[in-house]
Amino acid sequence: MNVTVLKAGHHGSASSTGTALLDAASPKAVIVSSSWNNQYGHPANETLERLAARNLPTYWTATHGDIVLTSNGTQVAVKTQQAAPTAPMELREGEPVEPGTSSPVEVRTVLRGSGDWQAPTTTTSPTSTTTVADGGVDPTALNVVDIQAEPPANQSSTDEYVVFKNTGNATLDLSGWTVSDSADHTYTIPDGVTLDAGETLTLHTGSGTNTDTDLYWNRGSAIWNNGGDTIIVTTDTGTEAVRTTYE
Repeated sequence: MNVTVLKAGHHGSASSTGTALLDAASPKAVIVSSSWNNQYGHPANETLERLAARNLPTYWTATHGDIVLTSNGTQVAVKTQQAAPTAPMELREGEPVEPGTSSPVEVRTVLRGSGDWQAPTTTTSPTSTTTVADGGVDPTALNVVDIQAEPPANQSSTDEYVVFKNTGNATLDLSGWTVSDSADHTYTIPDGVTLDAGETLTLHTGSGTNTDTDLYWNRGSAIWNNGGDTIIVTTDTGTEAVRTTYE
């Protein structure tokens, strides 16, 4: 279930990141660090061709900007400043990011090992988790992309929140899913709540009126520990979809 992300050698030069290295590393994705239209022509077409031959998603700092990788131990979320092509031979079709540009990174994809969740082809029993996978929907497409564990100054401790994003390609029906912390405080998502592909949903600890984009736990005290905690999301059939630990 290991997930390897490879940083291309020497800014993607022609003599770097050869076939022997790619065969040994078997990466799920590659990152190239070099500037737009640099004098050396990095990344070189020879290197990009080797990556393309393996259909490796490639992220380039010149067009994706800052690239941040986060892992929960079984999968790696790739976050970038800007959406851009990841097909190796199409990298230069992306718009360049001006050096020094400061903007938030967003989840673009989640990489998983070969042993991770796959949609089942048969139903084994009424109590199995196959109902979650009907239509090929992957419950691990739900990911934590932001958390406010310590509210800004002059705000109530209940103004904390967690932001989830559907990084998959299909709508997630979150009815009956639960969100809990390491102390087993648990919130159950109401029936009828869905999250479209690419969209986000914010769960506020405090009180409020639920909308399509915001849910409220309606607690009078904080849930998420400022010094670190674990966010656990479980489907209505008991499958663990998210386990994210922050410090």
